[in-house]
Amino acid sequence: MSSALVAGTALVSSVATGGVAAPGAARVVDRTLACTTGVQGGARVIFLRAQSAYGQGKNLEWLAQTTVAATGQPVPSKPNYRPTLAGMTAGWPPTPPLTSGGIGFHNRLCKATRSKVAFVRRGLVGGEASQLGDEYTCVVPKSMLVRIRAEFRAPTELERDRSFYSANGRVVRGQIAVTTLGGKPLVYGEVAESGTARLFTPKGCV
Repeated sequence: MSSALVAGTALVSSVATGGVAAPGAARVVDRTLACTTGVQGGARVIFLRAQSAYGQGKNLEWLAQTTVAATGQPVPSKPNYRPTLAGMTAGWPPTPPLTSGGIGFHNRLCKATRSKVAFVRRGLVGGEASQLGDEYTCVVPKSMLVRIRAEFRAPTELERDRSFYSANGRVVRGQIAVTTLGGKPLVYGEVAESGTARLFTPKGCV
């Protein structure tokens, strides 16, 4: 299994869920964020990855995933550090030690906002991601809006781990939309319980 795949499937750590919902738990987690991007080669860019699930027999060996990452502050131990701004995984049933999917988003590079972001693909191109994974780099503004939403089979709640929030559980459908502050669509991605991931980007992404 590749390091990129390990990083993607470990985006949200799996947790056991009981039959009683915790305080503040909900079947739908929906957040809109204002995020800041980093600079690479003199340009503001984001890094996109989408991968459909794969499995032999009844269980999936890895889950469907879609992530939006930015250029981070490099350090000697991580010269190519790319922090995940928002990401999600889904697919059922997984192969142990995986027990669920989930969603997560960065709490330092992204801040909650009341801005409205619609899940649309207007002006974007793309489709279903391969099981080997599809990756793109897109030039974007310094600031952008990111909306992440997931419907879970059972109520779950957001948990904070340092600079990251995550909600873990069996995801029915997850969606990510990225737009400019003015509302122009930049990215649309989704994952499904069936193990399918889909990604749509501007034509200029490479």
